[in-house]
Amino acid sequence: MEKQTLLIHAALGSKTQLISLCSELNSLFNIPTFDFEGHGETPSDKEFSIGLFTQNLSDYIEKNKLNTFDGCSMRGYVA
Repeated sequence: MEKQTLLIHAALGSKTQLISLCSELNSLFNIPTFDFEGHGETPSDKEFSIGLFTQNLSDYIEKNKLNTFDGCSMRGYVA
């Protein structure tokens, strides 16, 4: 099984802010990325909340069968 870890972007950021980090780690891990609702290329008309972002992350992890993820600041709180 290929090692993988999900990197989570910062508040008001997007997965594109992780491109340089992903390119450094790609030799070690498969690194999927995603945008929280209302960030990057993922539109939303919902009010931002930790509950919304937690559900976004939970849905993505379940759908992609991930078991390792990393984040700090708001990302870590949601994770």
